[in-house]
Amino acid sequence: MNEKKLTELLASAQNFNGASASKKRQVLDDLSQTNFMHPKLLEKYHHFLLFCMAYPESQELVERAKTELDKLTKNLKRLKISQKRKIEQSGLAYTSTYGAYSYSLVYWLIEAYPKQVSLLWNCK
Repeated sequence: MNEKKLTELLASAQNFNGASASKKRQVLDDLSQTNFMHPKLLEKYHHFLLFCMAYPESQELVERAKTELDKLTKNLKRLKISQKRKIEQSGLAYTSTYGAYSYSLVYWLIEAYPKQVSLLWNCK
């Protein structure tokens, strides 16, 4: 895993000038050849990809970010349970999120996503 390239990419995320889109494309190309399996790096890369989709400099970057998000989701699915525990509460696909939610929200989640949602009652 090229942590240096990821750090470089994260540093360039909020730059918006003529060279920044090209730099992001170049680093994304390099990182697209990487299988991110370290949980914290997966989380950082995920944040960057979402940022690219929310604040795109070009349609090409949006498409690359979508492709990379799909790849990232596949990597998340393959993580061991012990690795997933390190990124619980992150909101990443295939990870757990715990909280006290309203009855109406829980009801809606169970109705809308019965196979993806499970409930833990009286957890301590």
